[in-house]
Amino acid sequence: MVRLMEGRIRVRDERLKKRRIAEDLKRSLLAVKGMGEIVCNLRTGSLLIFFDTAVANSKRILGIIGEALGFSLSTGELPPAGSGRKESPLPHLAGMARRVGKGGMAAALALSLLGAAAGGAKLHAAAGIVFIALVGVHMCRHNKTLFA
Repeated sequence: MVRLMEGRIRVRDERLKKRRIAEDLKRSLLAVKGMGEIVCNLRTGSLLIFFDTAVANSKRILGIIGEALGFSLSTGELPPAGSGRKESPLPHLAGMARRVGKGGMAAALALSLLGAAAGGAKLHAAAGIVFIALVGVHMCRHNKTLFA
């Protein structure tokens, strides 16, 4: 997704979650005369580019972005919204799964602490195992952003 405003361009693409790709694109853009600040967010795959419209040409900037990410912006054709993004076929279920996972971790941790405080060793151990399992699943799902 590319959004263009006066003196500002925001690019969102899954490939920008990879540090090497984002840094290479940022370095290429900084070589353009009139570039201002470029803010990269690896977690969201977003690049926010500020530039001086009197000096920098937005078509040239879009060309560099398109070349780096593999789509043609020079023809005026913007990529479809969400291009390069993995969409869930059932987005409401993905959100629900995240909430259940986070709630499960919180509940298991609370139950484990309650078991420890009350002297229930079996409850403490069982809830602790559930908590560790849920944390492991969470880390596997988010390993690209956790260890970026």
